[in-house]
Amino acid sequence: MLTCAKNDWRDFEQDDKVDCKDTQNKWLPAVVQRVQGEQVYVHYIGYGEKWDEWVNKRSDRLAPSGTKCREKVATYEDDYGYSGSGVRGSVGLRNLGNTCFMNSTLQCMNATPSLVNFFVDGEYTSQLNPSAYKSHGEIARQFGQLVKEMWSPRPHVVTPRNFKHAIGEFAPRFSGYSQQDSQELLACLLEVP
Repeated sequence: MLTCAKNDWRDFEQDDKVDCKDTQNKWLPAVVQRVQGEQVYVHYIGYGEKWDEWVNKRSDRLAPSGTKCREKVATYEDDYGYSGSGVRGSVGLRNLGNTCFMNSTLQCMNATPSLVNFFVDGEYTSQLNPSAYKSHGEIARQFGQLVKEMWSPRPHVVTPRNFKHAIGEFAPRFSGYSQQDSQELLACLLEVP
Protein backbone atom coordinates (compact mmCIF):
# COMPACT_ATOMS: atom_id res chain seq x y z
CA MET A 1 0.00 0.00 0.00
CA LEU A 2 1.11 3.56 -0.57
CA THR A 3 2.06 5.33 2.62
CA CYS A 4 2.95 8.88 3.61
CA ALA A 5 6.49 7.73 4.45
CA LYS A 6 7.40 7.45 0.76
CA ASN A 7 9.41 10.31 -0.72
CA ASP A 8 7.84 9.84 -4.15
CA TRP A 9 4.51 8.16 -4.84
CA ARG A 10 6.25 6.48 -7.78
CA ASP A 11 8.47 4.43 -5.46
CA PHE A 12 6.27 1.46 -6.26
CA GLU A 13 6.09 -1.78 -4.35
CA GLN A 14 4.09 -4.90 -5.07
CA ASP A 15 0.40 -4.52 -4.13
CA ASP A 16 0.43 -0.69 -4.31
CA LYS A 17 -2.90 0.60 -5.59
CA VAL A 18 -2.75 3.18 -8.37
CA ASP A 19 -4.96 4.77 -10.98
CA CYS A 20 -3.85 3.73 -14.46
CA LYS A 21 -5.00 4.88 -17.88
CA ASP A 22 -5.68 1.86 -20.07
CA THR A 23 -5.03 1.59 -23.80
CA GLN A 24 -8.50 3.04 -24.45
CA ASN A 25 -7.53 6.21 -22.49
CA LYS A 26 -9.84 5.38 -19.59
CA TRP A 27 -8.64 5.79 -16.01
CA LEU A 28 -9.16 2.62 -13.99
CA PRO A 29 -8.17 1.50 -10.51
CA ALA A 30 -5.22 -0.90 -10.68
CA VAL A 31 -2.76 -2.73 -8.47
CA VAL A 32 0.98 -3.09 -9.01
CA GLN A 33 1.80 -6.77 -9.29
CA ARG A 34 5.51 -6.55 -10.13
CA VAL A 35 8.24 -3.93 -10.25
CA GLN A 36 11.18 -4.41 -12.60
CA GLY A 37 13.60 -1.53 -13.10
CA GLU A 38 11.67 1.42 -14.50
CA GLN A 39 8.58 -0.69 -15.30
CA VAL A 40 5.59 -1.75 -13.22
CA TYR A 41 3.25 -4.58 -14.15
CA VAL A 42 -0.30 -3.43 -13.39
CA HIS A 43 -3.51 -5.39 -13.03
CA TYR A 44 -6.75 -3.49 -13.64
CA ILE A 45 -9.02 -4.30 -10.70
CA GLY A 46 -12.13 -6.13 -11.85
CA TYR A 47 -10.69 -7.05 -15.26
CA GLY A 48 -9.23 -10.31 -16.48
CA GLU A 49 -5.49 -10.98 -16.47
CA LYS A 50 -5.31 -10.62 -20.26
CA TRP A 51 -5.55 -6.83 -19.75
CA ASP A 52 -2.55 -6.69 -17.38
CA GLU A 53 0.38 -4.75 -18.81
CA TRP A 54 3.79 -3.21 -18.21
CA VAL A 55 3.83 0.57 -17.77
CA ASN A 56 6.82 2.86 -17.31
CA LYS A 57 6.99 4.22 -13.74
CA ARG A 58 7.30 7.79 -15.04
CA SER A 59 4.43 7.48 -17.52
CA ASP A 60 1.61 10.00 -17.34
CA ARG A 61 -0.67 6.95 -17.52
CA LEU A 62 -0.07 6.40 -13.78
CA ALA A 63 -1.49 8.50 -10.96
CA PRO A 64 -1.87 8.11 -7.19
CA SER A 65 -4.79 5.89 -6.21
CA GLY A 66 -8.11 7.73 -6.13
CA THR A 67 -6.91 10.87 -7.95
CA LYS A 68 -8.18 10.02 -11.44
CA CYS A 69 -10.79 7.33 -10.80
CA ARG A 70 -13.97 8.70 -9.37
CA GLU A 71 -15.54 5.46 -8.20
CA LYS A 72 -14.93 1.86 -7.30
CA VAL A 73 -14.96 -0.76 -10.04
CA ALA A 74 -18.40 -2.26 -9.49
CA THR A 75 -20.76 0.66 -10.08
CA TYR A 76 -23.86 1.20 -12.11
CA GLU A 77 -22.90 4.64 -13.44
CA ASP A 78 -23.35 5.04 -17.19
CA ASP A 79 -19.96 6.61 -17.73
CA TYR A 80 -18.11 3.81 -15.96
CA GLY A 81 -20.19 0.65 -16.05
CA TYR A 82 -20.27 0.18 -19.81
CA SER A 83 -17.74 -1.81 -21.77
CA GLY A 84 -18.20 -2.26 -25.47
CA SER A 85 -21.85 -2.83 -26.23
CA GLY A 86 -22.84 -4.32 -22.85
CA VAL A 87 -23.03 -3.35 -19.21
CA ARG A 88 -20.31 -4.81 -17.01
CA GLY A 89 -21.75 -7.27 -14.53
CA SER A 90 -24.78 -7.92 -16.70
CA VAL A 91 -24.15 -11.45 -17.92
CA GLY A 92 -26.07 -14.62 -18.51
CA LEU A 93 -25.50 -17.64 -16.29
CA ARG A 94 -25.53 -21.02 -17.99
CA ASN A 95 -28.08 -23.43 -16.55
CA LEU A 96 -26.60 -26.68 -15.24
CA GLY A 97 -29.63 -28.95 -15.29
CA ASN A 98 -32.40 -27.31 -13.26
CA THR A 99 -30.20 -24.75 -11.56
CA CYS A 100 -32.21 -21.64 -12.44
CA PHE A 101 -32.88 -21.28 -8.65
CA MET A 102 -29.12 -20.89 -8.12
CA ASN A 103 -28.70 -18.55 -11.10
CA SER A 104 -31.49 -16.24 -9.92
CA THR A 105 -29.92 -16.11 -6.44
CA LEU A 106 -26.49 -15.35 -7.93
CA GLN A 107 -27.95 -12.60 -10.14
CA CYS A 108 -29.59 -10.98 -7.10
CA MET A 109 -26.31 -11.12 -5.19
CA ASN A 110 -24.53 -9.73 -8.27
CA ALA A 111 -26.91 -6.76 -8.23
CA THR A 112 -25.84 -5.75 -4.71
CA PRO A 113 -23.10 -3.11 -5.23
CA SER A 114 -21.46 -3.29 -1.79
CA LEU A 115 -21.24 -7.08 -1.99
CA VAL A 116 -19.86 -6.98 -5.53
CA ASN A 117 -17.28 -4.32 -4.60
CA PHE A 118 -16.14 -6.44 -1.65
CA PHE A 119 -15.46 -9.39 -3.96
CA VAL A 120 -14.30 -7.61 -7.13
CA ASP A 121 -11.78 -5.54 -5.14
CA GLY A 122 -10.52 -8.74 -3.48
CA GLU A 123 -11.27 -7.43 0.02
CA TYR A 124 -12.87 -10.76 0.90
CA THR A 125 -9.52 -12.61 0.78
CA SER A 126 -8.42 -11.09 4.09
CA GLN A 127 -11.68 -12.31 5.66
CA LEU A 128 -11.46 -15.96 4.56
CA ASN A 129 -11.47 -18.47 7.36
CA PRO A 130 -9.69 -21.64 6.17
CA SER A 131 -10.63 -23.40 9.40
CA ALA A 132 -14.35 -22.61 9.08
CA TYR A 133 -16.60 -25.55 9.82
CA LYS A 134 -17.19 -27.57 6.62
CA SER A 135 -16.71 -24.79 4.02
CA HIS A 136 -13.10 -23.82 4.88
CA GLY A 137 -13.69 -20.56 3.01
CA GLU A 138 -14.11 -22.35 -0.32
CA ILE A 139 -17.61 -21.04 -1.02
CA ALA A 140 -16.45 -17.44 -0.58
CA ARG A 141 -13.39 -18.14 -2.72
CA GLN A 142 -15.51 -19.61 -5.52
CA PHE A 143 -18.07 -16.81 -5.28
CA GLY A 144 -15.22 -14.28 -5.51
CA GLN A 145 -13.90 -15.92 -8.67
CA LEU A 146 -17.40 -16.08 -10.14
CA VAL A 147 -18.11 -12.39 -9.43
CA LYS A 148 -14.80 -11.37 -10.99
CA GLU A 149 -15.69 -13.38 -14.09
CA MET A 150 -19.17 -11.84 -14.19
CA TRP A 151 -17.63 -8.35 -14.00
CA SER A 152 -14.98 -8.94 -16.66
CA PRO A 153 -14.99 -6.32 -19.43
CA ARG A 154 -16.75 -8.22 -22.19
CA PRO A 155 -20.41 -9.30 -22.14
CA HIS A 156 -20.63 -13.07 -22.11
CA VAL A 157 -22.26 -16.13 -20.58
CA VAL A 158 -20.72 -17.56 -17.41
CA THR A 159 -20.94 -21.18 -16.27
CA PRO A 160 -21.04 -21.29 -12.44
CA ARG A 161 -19.87 -24.93 -12.27
CA ASN A 162 -17.13 -24.44 -9.62
CA PHE A 163 -19.43 -22.41 -7.40
CA LYS A 164 -22.15 -25.05 -7.66
CA HIS A 165 -19.66 -27.77 -6.78
CA ALA A 166 -18.49 -25.83 -3.70
CA ILE A 167 -22.10 -25.34 -2.53
CA GLY A 168 -22.83 -29.05 -3.05
CA GLU A 169 -19.82 -29.98 -0.90
CA PHE A 170 -21.09 -27.82 1.96
CA ALA A 171 -24.83 -28.45 1.57
CA PRO A 172 -25.41 -31.84 -0.13
CA ARG A 173 -29.07 -31.03 -0.88
CA PHE A 174 -27.73 -28.61 -3.53
CA SER A 175 -25.23 -31.08 -5.02
CA GLY A 176 -27.51 -32.56 -7.68
CA TYR A 177 -29.05 -30.95 -10.72
CA SER A 178 -32.67 -30.90 -9.58
CA GLN A 179 -34.78 -27.82 -8.90
CA GLN A 180 -34.41 -26.27 -5.44
CA ASP A 181 -35.71 -23.15 -3.74
CA SER A 182 -33.85 -19.85 -4.28
CA GLN A 183 -34.69 -18.57 -0.81
CA GLU A 184 -33.31 -21.74 0.81
CA LEU A 185 -30.06 -21.40 -1.14
CA LEU A 186 -29.70 -17.74 -0.15
CA ALA A 187 -30.39 -18.59 3.50
CA CYS A 188 -27.77 -21.35 3.30
CA LEU A 189 -25.21 -18.94 1.78
CA LEU A 190 -25.83 -16.30 4.43
CA GLU A 191 -25.28 -18.86 7.19
CA VAL A 192 -22.05 -20.27 5.77
CA PRO A 193 -19.41 -19.99 8.48
